[in-house]
Amino acid sequence: MSSIPKNKIILLGNGFDLSHKLPTSLEDFVTFLVKELFDDDLQEKSPLLDKNKAPAFRWVVSQFNSEESIDWDILVKSQFNQFNRMMTRFWSSNPDASQHTGLPILRQEKYGSYPNLLFENNHLFWRALCDTNQFRWINFERAYYKRLTELCKDTTGHFHSNRIEEVKILNDQFNKIKSEFIRYLKTLNISPSIGTPGHSNYLYEGRIHQREGERLDYRNNQAEFQLILNFNYTSLPERVYQLNNSPDKPKTSIINIHGDLDNHNQNNPIIFGYGDEMDDDYHQLESLEEDEVLRHFKSTQYSKTHNYHRLLSFIEMGPFQIDIVGHGCGMTDRVLLNTIFEHDNCDRIKIFHYKNINHYTETYMHVSRHFNKDKKHLLRQRVLPFDPKTPCPQWDDK
Repeated sequence: MSSIPKNKIILLGNGFDLSHKLPTSLEDFVTFLVKELFDDDLQEKSPLLDKNKAPAFRWVVSQFNSEESIDWDILVKSQFNQFNRMMTRFWSSNPDASQHTGLPILRQEKYGSYPNLLFENNHLFWRALCDTNQFRWINFERAYYKRLTELCKDTTGHFHSNRIEEVKILNDQFNKIKSEFIRYLKTLNISPSIGTPGHSNYLYEGRIHQREGERLDYRNNQAEFQLILNFNYTSLPERVYQLNNSPDKPKTSIINIHGDLDNHNQNNPIIFGYGDEMDDDYHQLESLEEDEVLRHFKSTQYSKTHNYHRLLSFIEMGPFQIDIVGHGCGMTDRVLLNTIFEHDNCDRIKIFHYKNINHYTETYMHVSRHFNKDKKHLLRQRVLPFDPKTPCPQWDDK
């Protein structure tokens, strides 16, 4: 495209919430569950925890409280490696401790190299935490899809519905994780006080970023219409920033594409799930003609609101720029992102990096996977080069 776009889409991912110091990462959620386990004033613990393991876990921890202080945040962020070492040392110095109720369970239950200290054996949540070396929401959604395909595919690669009851159990676990995360999010304080000038200036200015050789000035470097496509559940943009449509600013609208806490049970339910329908396995799953198998795919849930069609209407208006702010562009949102990235009206894509070029490069590779192999030339044309002067705003920016 040769014309300068006058529309703009801002993709906001979990990194946007984190840049406001909102503890919404998977690590933060697990830390919340662990701390809650040790809250004596709380009678009802999370249903995600294994009631048979919890007492033993608490007892072992109590043995260490006199020796060393346990930092739960560090414990969780180390994927429980710290606690694994503590447990090994504990058993070597307390050979009779295995007689304590529940301790054999803690000692034997493992998934990979990690001790399963909190959850039921083979629980989806524990698999999601331990399948990779990072606690990230994208890994959780991927773990769900991986387990779903395992239940529906035999060793020869043939798909079947013989284990549909196990699929129902998996989906029930998924629903409980979703409910618990919503409960956690509702404990957070999301108020205008967490707003920052850096974020505010970025959201208000609606800047169009120039290509090499383009000449942009104050008359043509601002979008006329701006859509904030928020993938988070916190509704942070409208809660924190007063996005008034003043005459000298872009006309801004917001779509909370994955739902929002304020309207979860009403007009905009929370969407939790997987969104890659371009994967070969998905077509095989669809051919099973079992509704339970498709229950947590995002496109199924998009149909519950007008949000997706509002997005389609916006991208049909004319040429647009895409800003990627704190969104990892993982495969769990592939169908939606492919629709936007490959659309004829998509003129340019701007990646706002976190800290350095390594994050930019990682996001670029993720964006690349959303372009079909016959559209890779569009990727190279549309994604703007790395610019060290345009990092994602952070809460502590000077």
